[in-house]
Amino acid sequence: MKLLYQFIFLLMLYGCSQPHQEKRDVSNDKKSAVGFSGLTEFAVDSSSTFDKNRNTQISIEIPVSGIQELDEQIKAEIDKQKVEFIKSIDELIKEDRDILTTVNSDFSVDLISAYNDKNLISYCFIISYYHGGAAHPMTMYNSFNFDKKEKKLISFTDYFNVKTQNDSIWFLTIINKAIDIDNVKATSLNEIDFNIEKDTISFNFDDYEIASYAEGIIQGRIKKSVLSEKIKNNYR
Repeated sequence: MKLLYQFIFLLMLYGCSQPHQEKRDVSNDKKSAVGFSGLTEFAVDSSSTFDKNRNTQISIEIPVSGIQELDEQIKAEIDKQKVEFIKSIDELIKEDRDILTTVNSDFSVDLISAYNDKNLISYCFIISYYHGGAAHPMTMYNSFNFDKKEKKLISFTDYFNVKTQNDSIWFLTIINKAIDIDNVKATSLNEIDFNIEKDTISFNFDDYEIASYAEGIIQGRIKKSVLSEKIKNNYR
């Protein structure tokens, strides 16, 4: 988990009651042009609830792959965040009940990318949350890259060949070129968030991770052809 996640871990939540499951035909989805490939139809668990006791709106959408190991790991991660966020909300209420009379708190999980091929499944979510009375919301990326053969989540170094310092420098140079924002630079590959699509790979950075809040969340999208020599053979 990235350092930013460690800092804001207590400020996250995932959904509550009675999720609705639907089949999504992504061929007609507005996000499908770049975000959904290799999946013509898949199930989505979605829920939208208002927690009156905490003055909090919660909206969640999570895909269901039918692969038990993947679905359980995603649910476990989000549920873990749910418990910690509820604790943090309750602590804020104990300190100042006026939070219950401000603009409501809000938490959302949105699936923005889903990719499936013979080797892996890759999901990317945007998670956004706001505590009533806070100056602004916080937004982050959370990606899951799953090896279908090994039945496990994979990291940056599982997917890419990074053996030397020169390899790391090369990656950072390419990523920063893709970001292309003055005075905004990624400086480390440690626990970097990335997701895979049909023709591109995106490297994702949360609010405050590499830039001021004004820049928002940042994504550097790179063509697979540029990175192909660094992708491990079993994922090509």
